[in-house]
Amino acid sequence: MAEAGEVHQESRAKWPISADDYDLEEVIGRGATAVVQAASVKKTKERVAVKRINLDRCNTSLEELLAKIQVMSQCQHENVVRFNTSFVVGEELWLIMKLLDGGSLLDVIRYTMQRGNCRNGVLDEVAIATVLREVIKGLDYFHSNGHIHRDIKAGNILLGTDGSVQIADCGVSAFIASGGDITRDKQRHTFVGTPCCDDPSHKIKQSENETVKNKEDLIEKHEPATKPSQSSNEAAIPTTSEEVTATTKELTIDDHQVLKFTLRIRNSQGDLHDIKFEFNKATETVPDVVSEMVSANLIDERDAQPVTSTMTKLVETPSLSTATFALKSHVDTSQPPDDKLLIGFAQLSLNT
Repeated sequence: MAEAGEVHQESRAKWPISADDYDLEEVIGRGATAVVQAASVKKTKERVAVKRINLDRCNTSLEELLAKIQVMSQCQHENVVRFNTSFVVGEELWLIMKLLDGGSLLDVIRYTMQRGNCRNGVLDEVAIATVLREVIKGLDYFHSNGHIHRDIKAGNILLGTDGSVQIADCGVSAFIASGGDITRDKQRHTFVGTPCCDDPSHKIKQSENETVKNKEDLIEKHEPATKPSQSSNEAAIPTTSEEVTATTKELTIDDHQVLKFTLRIRNSQGDLHDIKFEFNKATETVPDVVSEMVSANLIDERDAQPVTSTMTKLVETPSLSTATFALKSHVDTSQPPDDKLLIGFAQLSLNT
C-alpha cells in the first residue's frame, strides 16, 4: 500500500481542512459517538460524506484514531470507500470521505422486502453474485496487505448510483501483519461480528459426523426473530454490578488447554456483536487478552474490569460455562439495563 499511499497523499491536498469550506446536508447515518452527513465542498460543489466523531464520547484514544486514519489514508481500491482528509472541529473529528448516494445493501434489502413478496428471495442470484464479486475484490485487497475487516454485513456494503460497490466501516478492523507481510506467523485470536450475520463456520463446529452440539446456534441462524437471549440450560440469578449470572456445566480444564470464548456485547451503535477468541492458560493472562480487545476497540475501556473479572471466574471455576454481567459503560438513560436483551449487560460463554 506504500505506493498507493504516496499517490493519495498528493490527492488529499485538494480537500479543504476547515468546516467553513463545507455545506452540511442531510444526516445519512447516526451512531452513539458519530454522525454521518452528506455535504458539498463550497468551492467545487463536489459532494462528500462527512463523519463527525464526538471526541468526548468516543472511547478510542487520539493515538488510536490517528493510527486508523493513517490506515484509511493508505487504502486505495475501487471497492473500498475512499478517505479524503480529516481535521478537528471543536470537540469533533471530521473524516471527509467519498459519498456513495445509492445507500447500503441493507437499505436495498429492506426496501425490496417492503415492496413485495420475497418468498423466493429478496435479490436474484445474478444481483447477489455481482455484489459478492465486488466485495470479495475489496476483501482480497485488505488481506493482501495484511488487513482484516471483521464486520462485513449488508449495512457496511455501500452502493453508488453508477453501480459501484464499496466496503465501509473499518471500525473493528485490525492488522494481522505489518508491511503487508502476511507470511509471518501472526494471527488474530479474536473474531467479531454481528450475531445474525456471522459466518456459520464460526457458529457450528462440524465433527466427522457433522453434529451440532448447540441447538441455539441453529435457532440464531434460521429463526433470528425468536432466538433466545440465553440458552435453554441457563438459570437466571439476580445480578448487580458486582455479580454475574452463571450456568452450571461440568467442564474439565487442563492447565495447557486452549479455551475458546464468545463474548456477546453491544457495540457503540447498539448492535449485538459476538467476539470469539482463544485463551491459552499456559502462555497468556486474562488481563492481556482483555487488553488486546480494548486496543482493537472491540470493547469499551470502562468494561475491561468486569470482562476481566468474569473471564477469570470462568477460567478458574470448571463448573461455570456462561455468565451474564453488568457493564460500566452503559449510560443511555433512554434504555434501562436489561440482562435478557443484553442492554447494559454482556454475556461471556466458554465454548466446549
